[in-house]
Amino acid sequence: MKLPVFVGGDHSVTYPVLRAYDDLEELHIVQLDAHLDFSDSRNATRFSNSSPFRRAVEDVPGLKQITVVGLRGLRTNPEAYQAAKNRGHTLITARTVRENLHGVLERLPKGQRVYISFDADVLDPSILPGTSSPEVEGLSYTQAMAVVRQTVTQNQLVGFDLVELAPNLDPGGLSALVGARLLAEVLACWAG
Repeated sequence: MKLPVFVGGDHSVTYPVLRAYDDLEELHIVQLDAHLDFSDSRNATRFSNSSPFRRAVEDVPGLKQITVVGLRGLRTNPEAYQAAKNRGHTLITARTVRENLHGVLERLPKGQRVYISFDADVLDPSILPGTSSPEVEGLSYTQAMAVVRQTVTQNQLVGFDLVELAPNLDPGGLSALVGARLLAEVLACWAG
């Protein structure tokens, strides 16, 4: 039993990783993220940390559904949100998680092959300040792990990434500790 785990870099690294799953007939992504990362282009480029999932749905034939949990912030791209909604993706805000975690857990995929992409900025910056795009009012560690655990236990996890973690932006070292704990818990849940 093997699980590919990818750590590091900005979210643009997820796109080439997902291309390795192009032989699966069906793939569902659960993306924990403050930002949608579904822009068509940014700063005149189609390949950036703002577009990995847009590129992936264009290039990975079996990628049918994305569930994004933890969305928030002032920097939104209306075209990207509309494009994601038009494709039928499930978009869940951080506020919805705080108000009804049980309801959010019910909306997660069941019985699917799932790849989890965990952007460090989904967590509140008081828990994980070491990321390049922090957004206030993020998820607690407990909320984020509830989403991860539920996803892992009711699906076949085929890959996991932790991105946008920048320990150099957190001189206190909390972000690196939280990232290491997250990886350990994901692996324990998967092996469990």
